[in-house]
Amino acid sequence: IYHFGHADNNPRLQERLKSGAAYFMGKLNEIIETPFNSAAFQTDNKAIRKSVSDGVGKLEKEIAIKTQCLKQIETAGFNIKTYLETKSKAAIEQPVKAKASRKVLMQTTHPEFFSMLNSWRYQKADELNIEISKILRQTLVENIAEEVPATASALKAIKGMGGKKMQQFGKEILAMALQYRKSKAMEVPPNIDDEILLAGLDTKAISFELFNRGLSPSEIAQKRKMALSTIENHLFSYVAQGELDVFRLIDNERYDIISSCIRESDKKTASAIREQLGETFSYNEIRLVLADMG
Repeated sequence: IYHFGHADNNPRLQERLKSGAAYFMGKLNEIIETPFNSAAFQTDNKAIRKSVSDGVGKLEKEIAIKTQCLKQIETAGFNIKTYLETKSKAAIEQPVKAKASRKVLMQTTHPEFFSMLNSWRYQKADELNIEISKILRQTLVENIAEEVPATASALKAIKGMGGKKMQQFGKEILAMALQYRKSKAMEVPPNIDDEILLAGLDTKAISFELFNRGLSPSEIAQKRKMALSTIENHLFSYVAQGELDVFRLIDNERYDIISSCIRESDKKTASAIREQLGETFSYNEIRLVLADMG
């Protein structure tokens, strides 16, 4: 204490104090700050997240105070008054928080993409003012990060990315995945914008969009790995809504035959109409005309 109190009058001691401060600055960074900044933690549990975040905040503050004090000594030497002022000021200032709750605990092939997804998840939760688990569950984030899907269908195939999640967040997630793939020289589809668009549509709308791009119902079924009847039913709903011209799916002559039979029949069901028309007309053709006629 005696030596420190008289350090101003002892140049040799000041130099030793400066060297000591530089040494301990290095150790602080090596032993505490660097491992702390690379520490990994992630949970969807709000209570645990808050507890860890509070503890991390205290440690961040202590690191900031010690760093400022050591920097002051390293730069200008030691002076009791200046040291106490520096410590007091550092204690008042708020360090930039790394938010422990946003750190990651996972071994993944694509840690950068996982970090990108995780940051987006927190930002989206903040925007919508809901829990992060309501955006995407932790396991789902991990699975998406591991797959790095390149297409809308690949993203939807990941367990948990059902119709609602795809409609809500599919476009944003796929856009991030494709951005990451491009940055890492990974394979991407030639029609990136189209894939991103499809990622935000519901299953019927995807079929409709592909049909409008020139694919036939059978080609859509093959591309989407669905039954042809499912794709046709998707398109029939747009016919019923008046958004799709029925004659893009059936020729005029067959339409006229089916529609005449429907108008003359007492029973307006597909099975009853087919029984009258015979096997040369399919159930789906009849359902299509029924949908158009309302």
